[in-house]
Amino acid sequence: MKKQLLFLALLTIYFNVNAQIQVSNFTYNNVRNSHPSELQEFNGKIFFSAVNDGSGRELWSSNGISSNTNLVLDLEPGETSGLVTFYSTILNNELYFNANDDYSYSGGEI
Repeated sequence: MKKQLLFLALLTIYFNVNAQIQVSNFTYNNVRNSHPSELQEFNGKIFFSAVNDGSGRELWSSNGISSNTNLVLDLEPGETSGLVTFYSTILNNELYFNANDDYSYSGGEI
């Protein structure tokens, strides 16, 4: 009985891990080290943080088509990153996330 439960638990973990969203071959203006991370699905799009050579780590969105992958907002103008980490949540059909504002020296904000 224990072996059967262990098998079912491992099988469940396997399918959950393989069901995760993956971004592959993401580049922006041929910057290969964009490192997209912290993906969040919202209203048919994937929101994530990524780096490009002109704006640091910022908020991006995509519907899975390269031509529809866009920088949502340059939160911290210039090469400074507006997102150090991308923590997000959905509440009342709104996407909330943290941002970094170096100009006010107040740390992370929602």
